[in-house]
Amino acid sequence: MASYLELVRPARSLTETRARVVGIEHPISRAVTLTLRPDSTWSGHLPGQHVELGVDIEGARHTRPFSLASSPDRPDGLLEITATCTGGPVTTHLREGLRIGTLLTLSPAQGDFVLPEYAPNGLLFICGGSGITPVMSMIRTLHARGREEAVALLHYSRNQAEQLYRMETRELARRHDSLQLMTVHTRESETTSASHFAERDLNEVRDYASREVFVCGPAGLTREVTRYFRVHHPHSRVHSECFASVGPRRSRPRDHTVVEFARSGFRVRDSGDCLLRQAEEAGLSPAHGCRRGVCRRCVHTLISGTVRDLTTGLTVSEPRSDVRLCVSVPDDDVVLDL
Repeated sequence: MASYLELVRPARSLTETRARVVGIEHPISRAVTLTLRPDSTWSGHLPGQHVELGVDIEGARHTRPFSLASSPDRPDGLLEITATCTGGPVTTHLREGLRIGTLLTLSPAQGDFVLPEYAPNGLLFICGGSGITPVMSMIRTLHARGREEAVALLHYSRNQAEQLYRMETRELARRHDSLQLMTVHTRESETTSASHFAERDLNEVRDYASREVFVCGPAGLTREVTRYFRVHHPHSRVHSECFASVGPRRSRPRDHTVVEFARSGFRVRDSGDCLLRQAEEAGLSPAHGCRRGVCRRCVHTLISGTVRDLTTGLTVSEPRSDVRLCVSVPDDDVVLDL
């Protein structure tokens, strides 16, 4: 029955949500904004969540995680995704190969990087590049619901020409006194750090340490912001999500560190790569998706030892903790339930 229905009505599936492309824009040279109309199986999303977007390329299905930039309160029910082309097959196809009417697949909305129901001390959003997309969903939702918390948005981009949502954020800041907008163009500044984040960029934000903080973007940015608040403002509530690939590898492996995959019975000498790559090099095939710590398909349980999460810089050593293999490296001998 399911197969028959899908043949008659290809936009409809009993096993997955499908979405039709109804709008394609190119806000900057390296990006594409897609407007999607999901079918009736779509169960909605919270502001800030992401989906696994599925696209067929030369007969093969590819899926990648993308945050939704649209508010769940959008009256027409349409969804918006903005993808920056990284040179990979999926983002290149989204930017160059899609046409109006193309059908894509959507997973249910995922993730806990979401707008709180109420933030009495205000909100501080720090984002880099396309990391602004989940933040746009949150900001649009705040204004759609008439919420009045103080909001500060600090957005890092290479230059003005590559600043996503530049005109919309400027207009929102002009119309709403509660939104404070700050932009840093990293290619035009000689004083930014390798991660581009600097404490001085927060000087204009009143009581920023007491606000609920959301940081999203490249690994260097999320790691430095998380570290800064952990060291200087340990009582701040900080939520982070990494967008760009973290290139998970230490500068050199530890000479005597051993990684053990308990259920499979394999032991390997630490190569310095992330745990996902080390498992694959040992001949294992753990489930995975994005390879950048977003989709959580590669999560496995830590039995013993200590691993370091390269997106946050934090170590995990509590037995039975969840470990994202694609963005974690051993910090000493490690045993995983894999």
